[in-house]
Amino acid sequence: MDEPFRPPGASFATLLRVAGTYCHPEADEEAYGGLVRRARREHDHEMALFKQDLRLALAHPERVPEEELRRRVRYFDRNAPRFLRRLWHDLYPGEAPPGQPPPGRSLPGQSLPGQPPPGRSLPGRGD
Repeated sequence: MDEPFRPPGASFATLLRVAGTYCHPEADEEAYGGLVRRARREHDHEMALFKQDLRLALAHPERVPEEELRRRVRYFDRNAPRFLRRLWHDLYPGEAPPGQPPPGRSLPGQSLPGQPPPGRSLPGRGD
């Protein structure tokens, strides 16, 4: 799918609107499940913009208007980046969030949990 058109100056507008609609505690109790289903639909222009916003927010959490997001969503996570990572995981399981390796892989220079850092081996393994 091509990247959706993003009007100039509209950064995070779709993320704030969609998250506020589906993730607010006063939303219908089926709302979050509806968002999960909607995220899996193809050809949903608003959700393509939402995913683009979410990617940008995860890659640059310092740019997220955290107070506005907190006001619209009232998330229970400690901060906006944690909420956004949880949201990504729930909506796009199996897709690595920006800056994270795909499941079972590591980024260059990183090691998987339980593995030694690159260039080192675990103790007792032929060192």
